[in-house]
Amino acid sequence: PVHRVVPGFIIQSGDFERGNGLGGESIYGGTFRDENFSIKHTAPGIVSCANRGPHTNGSQFFITLAPAPNLDGIHVAFGKVVAGMDVVQRIGQTELGLRKVPAKKITISACGQVGPTRVEAATRRVV
Repeated sequence: PVHRVVPGFIIQSGDFERGNGLGGESIYGGTFRDENFSIKHTAPGIVSCANRGPHTNGSQFFITLAPAPNLDGIHVAFGKVVAGMDVVQRIGQTELGLRKVPAKKITISACGQVGPTRVEAATRRVV
């Protein structure tokens, strides 16, 4: 589920362990190292690893709602929303409870993964 929304900034999800932002072990076990910082947070829809510092990537990720250059070199961006950005923006405007937690449960499902050709094309448009 989406466990945090910062309006005008990010939506955060990917904590499959606890669903509240306190879990998030990677599929590799524990955390994994930063790969590179070649994709920049230049636009809404950039998908990036959430972390607790250098080399602490896990299952949690966030999607930007606006350009966020302050995240460059800190969070590894690895993709871009190529369809459904209207849904992302609606999530970004959802009613929030305490600690920026959505008032109603929001789950990202059937989101799929695009093949390398579409990813490379999307990345070229973002960088």
